[in-house]
Amino acid sequence: KFRLCERVEFRWPRGEWIIGSVARVSRDALGKYRYVVAYEDDDWEGRDSSQTFTNPLTEKNIRKIR
Repeated sequence: KFRLCERVEFRWPRGEWIIGSVARVSRDALGKYRYVVAYEDDDWEGRDSSQTFTNPLTEKNIRKIR
């Protein structure tokens, strides 16, 4: 459903939507797709901005940017 480097919005459960891009696509043992998303984190240990990666997310927590 999503391709590598595609711009998407993602969220953690009950969180707000954050813009990022798909960094890795994999499949679990049941054949479901899992996506790792790279995004800019502004408040990471006092640094100005850095690229951060999520844990593998399922399709229900990711959507295409309209």
